Amino acid sequence: MSRLDTRKRGRRTSPSHTPEAKAAYWKKWAELPGNREKAKNYQKKYARIHSEELKEKAKNRRLKRLYNITREQYDKMNEAQNGRCKLCANDPAPGKSLAVDHCHETGKVRGLLCRMCNRNIIGLIESQGIDPQKIVEHLA
Repeated sequence: MSRLDTRKRGRRTSPSHTPEAKAAYWKKWAELPGNREKAKNYQKKYARIHSEELKEKAKNRRLKRLYNITREQYDKMNEAQNGRCKLCANDPAPGKSLAVDHCHETGKVRGLLCRMCNRNIIGLIESQGIDPQKIVEHLA
């Protein structure tokens, strides 16, 4: 084992190089006079450079937090529905993705819907407590 390998290994286990210690260091640094503006500028620059990556990470966290599904599961559902709404079979609006339709009581994911179907049809049924069977009978 070389001397360099030993130093690297020692640094990794050092308490001052843990993610928590690094975060605490940078937080302290940002609070020093004159550094707050530098930190803001750095964050803006980072966000501009990595905007797509940050958007993707945010979407992944949102899917997991709200619906307990991964991005891969969302993509599989989207592929199974040929990228179209499960109810009206229309493509989503340009620049928009399909919304995750789920039961608000059980959390069970039912499929992907366009914004119109998700808000107007499903939203109305659930918020007003309307029996979907009555709607089907009425339209028949």
